[in-house]
Amino acid sequence: MMVVEEEILQRVRALTPEQQAKVREYADQLLNQPGDRTPLKSLEGLWSSHSFDLTDEDIEKARRELWSAFPRDVNP
Repeated sequence: MMVVEEEILQRVRALTPEQQAKVREYADQLLNQPGDRTPLKSLEGLWSSHSFDLTDEDIEKARRELWSAFPRDVNP
């Protein structure tokens, strides 16, 4: 059974020089990616330290105000 490195090497050798360059670029991209990303916080947790209460009605009112000025009849 071949190990992964041997399989990759065998496949890369079968490629054209241009394709090999693409493989190298892709490998560089993989190496430069951050390994462990910090998990995203929920919005609820993000705002928990602030002393205000935002209700569904408040959000709906803000949406109505925002969209009230949006043009309804748009001609290209």
